[in-house]
Amino acid sequence: MKELTLDTIQKAYGRFKAYVYYDNFNLALRSQLAEYENDENLEKKLLVLANELNAYLSTGKLSRRLSNLINDNEFIVLPKHFSNSGNSQKKNSILISNQHVEEYKIESTTKLFHGHIELHLIATLWIIEEGVKLHKKIGSDSYGYHLPMHPDENKLGAEKLLFTKYFEKYQEWRDKGKKAAKNQIESGNDVLLISLDIKNFFHSTHIDFELLKKDLKTKGEFSLTDLIEKICIVHTKKLSLNDRGNSKPLLPIGLVSSGVIANWLLSDFDKEIKDRTAPVYYGRYVDDIFIVVSNVKPPHEELSSDNNEEGITRKTVEWLEQRFFPKKTPLYANDDYQTLRFADIKRYLGLEIQATKLKLFYFSPDWPHAMLNKFQKTLEENSSAFWFLPDEEAMTESLDDEAYDMEYEDTINKFRSVSDVKASKYGASVFLAKRIKLAILHSGSPDDKITNEVFRFFKGVTILALYNMWEKVFSYLVVTNDVKAIKKLHKDIIKALSQLKSEDYQNKIIQTLTNHLDVCLQMSFALNPALFDWFIKNDESFNLKSEKVKNGIRDLRYSLLTRHHYLPLPSLIISEYYSNTEESLLSEGLIERLLESNSKFDKNEKLLSENWRIPRWFYLQEVCIHYFLYELKTWKLDSKTMLFRKSEEVGNKLNYSDAYIDNCLSLFEKLNNRKLTKSITAKHFKTYRDGKPIPKIDSDILTIKSKPSEHGLKLGLSNMRLDERDLKAAITKRSNINKEKRRKHIKHLNLAEQEKVDLLILPETAVPLEWLFAYADESRRKSRAFIFGLEHFTLRNYCFNFSIALLPFEVGKMKEVLILPRLKNHYSPKEEIEIKKIGKGVPVSPMSFYHLIKWKGIQFTIYNCYELADVVHRSIFRSELDILFAIEYNKDTNYFSNIAEATCRDLHCFFVQANTSEYGDSRVVEPRETQLMNPVRVKGGENNVILRYKLDIAGLRAFQIQRLPYQLNNKAFKTTPPDFDHEKAEERGN
Repeated sequence: MKELTLDTIQKAYGRFKAYVYYDNFNLALRSQLAEYENDENLEKKLLVLANELNAYLSTGKLSRRLSNLINDNEFIVLPKHFSNSGNSQKKNSILISNQHVEEYKIESTTKLFHGHIELHLIATLWIIEEGVKLHKKIGSDSYGYHLPMHPDENKLGAEKLLFTKYFEKYQEWRDKGKKAAKNQIESGNDVLLISLDIKNFFHSTHIDFELLKKDLKTKGEFSLTDLIEKICIVHTKKLSLNDRGNSKPLLPIGLVSSGVIANWLLSDFDKEIKDRTAPVYYGRYVDDIFIVVSNVKPPHEELSSDNNEEGITRKTVEWLEQRFFPKKTPLYANDDYQTLRFADIKRYLGLEIQATKLKLFYFSPDWPHAMLNKFQKTLEENSSAFWFLPDEEAMTESLDDEAYDMEYEDTINKFRSVSDVKASKYGASVFLAKRIKLAILHSGSPDDKITNEVFRFFKGVTILALYNMWEKVFSYLVVTNDVKAIKKLHKDIIKALSQLKSEDYQNKIIQTLTNHLDVCLQMSFALNPALFDWFIKNDESFNLKSEKVKNGIRDLRYSLLTRHHYLPLPSLIISEYYSNTEESLLSEGLIERLLESNSKFDKNEKLLSENWRIPRWFYLQEVCIHYFLYELKTWKLDSKTMLFRKSEEVGNKLNYSDAYIDNCLSLFEKLNNRKLTKSITAKHFKTYRDGKPIPKIDSDILTIKSKPSEHGLKLGLSNMRLDERDLKAAITKRSNINKEKRRKHIKHLNLAEQEKVDLLILPETAVPLEWLFAYADESRRKSRAFIFGLEHFTLRNYCFNFSIALLPFEVGKMKEVLILPRLKNHYSPKEEIEIKKIGKGVPVSPMSFYHLIKWKGIQFTIYNCYELADVVHRSIFRSELDILFAIEYNKDTNYFSNIAEATCRDLHCFFVQANTSEYGDSRVVEPRETQLMNPVRVKGGENNVILRYKLDIAGLRAFQIQRLPYQLNNKAFKTTPPDFDHEKAEERGN
């Protein structure tokens, strides 16, 4: 094995950290890693580990320190099931009640590996250096702990990941089976879906490391596999679970190597099951097995002839064995037919299928497909729970509605048919996640209604059974500044812990959950540390642990292990403001604080030099937001300096070139070790001078490499009413950010998704700066372009007006979006009056600037309202445009209507303008005869709407390529103007 370098260890650390970052289960490990990293000697610690491992791999001698670390590994215990489960309100077959008992007894537990970080790094290195060799043997039927392999080499790709994101593979595992079943039914075949679950999998899995070494070809040499074996042996002894007649060690839950080894162990079993069942689909997600077989009909009447569950289980297991495993391999039924056991006792001793979780779903093509369709619809609804933004008008449900599931034995309409009421963790989680997302857009006052529902739901044993939701509830309460509710929730949890009972490990469980509670507080208060001081004010019970929580907050922020998706500006994580201050990360006044000249909103250069510490992919939109705000923070009015551009003096002239795109791409590369220079280029286009050193007008060609749309451009034209009070507030003080405004914007974005438009244009001054990231994230996720104006905002007493283009594209499998800001070149006379009459200034640039944008095979530019009144400005892209977009907040619609029609004909392009619906004339203008030139034109209405229209770009270009007088015979468009460059029309889109 090659020598392990510091760089190798650092990259392994980065992959392990990414695993911890995306994991939502083991908060103890997250806290432990954060504390480990917040140490100025981190690099030294990693170098020591590299040297110790190299010494072992070359000599077989284990350092005393490493030996002690291995022997010192422990475990923590978490509740798995309660005897009176908080998920059910059923006391017996007669009584269903919401009254909770006074004692909460644990029925079963999960034991998590809790060892030193060095042991986790050894396990990570094992995957990278040795475990990766098992990938081919494991095969494509295993979906859990899936290794993100490099497409061309036998090594891991995606350097920010250790495993493919679990939710992506879980959804793929489930959806492939569902699709296979549906295809069979549509082909006229019967289908049987079989769901199997391996009982107590990790706690029952003993590993033959000699066999593993043989497959890895490491037998007879010193290897990382030997160290994993030592860790597993110590862990098994600590659990006292090696007395089952099996001397082989167990796999520790929570050690990353365990998932890969478990998949290797079951790889032969997977092949055998496929051989015996001949499925149209087979997939295993860790210990859950999903099989789809066609033209296999179970004997319904025989299987359901018993009146008791045990009898039904016996007959089902017996039938499965006879039908698929007549030779009693790879599974066989035990004597009472209540369990399916693994036949290969030598390899799988202790493993068995839980008959109580065995499910069969049979579908005949001759019967109604309602059950399968309902199943599919439910899965799709769950998958798309966060695809649409949370629409408050549609969110009529309360937590009470979402957090409970009723089970029926007969018709759903009969009260007597209710057989049980269960707490729905999924429903409660989705509800809270949506509420957090809304609150992030407008953090503010508590919502008493939701708070009361939270306390009704998290009551009794439910508060313990759903301990992994504590963090989410605390986070919601922190975002809404509800200190009173935080105190009550904390008190309720402490009380519930005092009522917890367990025959084994009771004190250890209480200690584990108490520590978990502390980390939940750290994670949530990391969003706003100052709120924690309010929380503990005059509370003596926190005298002992306040320092622990504060240190945890500091460690989590320094190590970047908070929930980044809870931040209104996730790009904050690469700034000194995030890592080295205790300032609030929430939206209320956040941008104002960042733009203060003495704020610590700057790149964390130490972090950038150690980019292996960044636990996730950093999206381009985050980089763009960072540079946009940083440029504003450092801006000063200057006769030569221009936002987003750099200058060079050549002779007696100043030449300007792009700085914004260069800086964004450079930072993106530093963060992700990935270049985007082949995807985005900015080149100089034209400069207009009037004999002075500084140009009068400058322009660039911006090219975003993206696949042209096959169906043409589906445009979404907004008919959106802007509130004049919001515009005045933005100029005089700050943007109004309130619930009603948030509701309208979210509804508008969801409407764009319903209409499936490729590009949505909104008016000038439509979107608050505080919501720019939310719009950009919507653009990236949906691959939808946006053009709009930002609401005015004030910086150092100057009032800024920006146009924004959000331009999505893909790089491999990654979705990205470029945020393209441009300062307005010509403020309107009335706009200047409104600004200057309150003592503010207009940020005048030394020259005017525009972009010619090439995106998805289309060429266009954007003008911001009064810029269109300058005849020279609107003519600079003559013969270059497919579309000219205009964003406006404009009363003088008659004047601008003339400009729109003249520009459309003079430039011979589509002209699309969006104005506030109050003044109207939002329209699409085409260079056609008068009766056809306005296919879309709209004004008025109280509700905001989107008009969808498909622009015939290909048809326009085909016409423009023709020379005069041949165009006269083609009535599709009006003829091109004199001196139109037909060759440029041919070049467009290439």
